[in-house]
Amino acid sequence: MPYVARAQLALPEIASPISFIVTPNNPGPEEKVTVRIESYSIDLDRATIDWFVNGRLFDRGNGLKTIDIETGRIGTETTVSVVVRPDAITEIFEQIAIRPMYVSILWEADTYTPPFYQGRALPSSNADILVEAYQYMTYPNGSVIPDDDFVFTWKKNGAILRDISGRGRTKARIAGPLLFGEDIISVEVVSVDNRYKGESRVRIAAVEPHISLYTDDPLLGIMFHRALLETDQIPIADITLAAIPFYMSIKNLLDRNISYEWNVNGQTIPTDPRDPFRIILRLSEGLIANALVSLSISHVDHFLQSTNASWSLLLSSAIGAPQRDPFFRSTN
Repeated sequence: MPYVARAQLALPEIASPISFIVTPNNPGPEEKVTVRIESYSIDLDRATIDWFVNGRLFDRGNGLKTIDIETGRIGTETTVSVVVRPDAITEIFEQIAIRPMYVSILWEADTYTPPFYQGRALPSSNADILVEAYQYMTYPNGSVIPDDDFVFTWKKNGAILRDISGRGRTKARIAGPLLFGEDIISVEVVSVDNRYKGESRVRIAAVEPHISLYTDDPLLGIMFHRALLETDQIPIADITLAAIPFYMSIKNLLDRNISYEWNVNGQTIPTDPRDPFRIILRLSEGLIANALVSLSISHVDHFLQSTNASWSLLLSSAIGAPQRDPFFRSTN
């Protein structure tokens, strides 16, 4: 899910003995927040403090350093003012303006997933991440502020990515984390007039690629709705198997950047270079047999993007006595 938040806090432009702390730091619209004041030169615990929200007295008390409020809707501004009287003569006034803004990041890895896959493409080691920032902010009149009126600054683990940042740069391609690692991708969105500011971040972890095995029907094609189990039964004697690697940096199953190594019952099976992700298993009529199928897939450029899997499959063409290895019988 995208991480949504961030608003601008309009702080005083000159040095002040009073500083504001807002929690959460950048609240969203209609969100409860805590506003607190601090001072290194004034003893606030002994001061009389008046709080005003949007010009109305909100609370008053001696040593009252904290209040809880709720922000307004998108496009509104909540003004929080404080009057501090440390003694009978001195009066200090400060205020902040909270302008709630939505910023979210949507992302997916530039890795392979099969047709009809309902999840997000995840990154294996060093796979590219495709990110897109969505901001929603309106002017006081209700009109939506366009993306081109904002500067998007992308960061990876806190470091600014200058080549992909700039005005209207809502989309980016970023190298993902290494195996077992994770990266924090963030974007700061600031209007060109510096009036509105938002931020969002996502934590992205690398995953290991894996293989799913499917039957390939001559009429219906690959049966993506049912992956074969590690131990499974196939009630036909002539079957085509198709292997699907998930989350590898390839465009399709025939990508030349990956290699397939098939093995059936301990013997290496040569593959057709035009169709390397498929093999065919055939039984003679009247036989039942177990086939231990294993497959290793590796990436040419990303050596950490490799995976292997094995399946124990019971094939049968009819009721009969099982053979020791009917797939590799001598023809003599």
